Amino acid sequence: GKRYYTTKAQFGESGRTHDIVIECHTGGSKEPRLYVRVDKQVVLQVKHLMWKFRGNQTIEVDGASIQIFWDVHNWLFNPTHGHAVFMFQTSGDRTSNSARRTDNAAAVPCQPLPPSVLQWPPPSVFNIRGHDKTFFKTSSSSSSSS
Repeated sequence: GKRYYTTKAQFGESGRTHDIVIECHTGGSKEPRLYVRVDKQVVLQVKHLMWKFRGNQTIEVDGASIQIFWDVHNWLFNPTHGHAVFMFQTSGDRTSNSARRTDNAAAVPCQPLPPSVLQWPPPSVFNIRGHDKTFFKTSSSSSSSS
């Protein structure tokens, strides 16, 4: 199937707020693919996702270099209870609060999803050795009857 997740992020002190969409195609007749869009533009496309389920790539947004890290192993190989992790790391101004999320950045699916489908909580931001990092992690819920 297809999974869509969206959030908003600001890269750099003077950068504007951007819409970020992560789209993962895991089913159907085509090979799984991952797309990351910033303001409706595809900035990352990962083909051969069965082999490249973990990786990173540098993109440029508002003149700032942003490194995107992804791990979608469990989406592909444990789809029932699988999680995925996405991280956006700026490599520009080390003193700024880059990759800062906005107050209305709660990630919501682009389309209504049943409770059993992965849901994406708001990102958390923290600082490691001068680099601000934003982590996006999916979570899932399941229920069983006894």
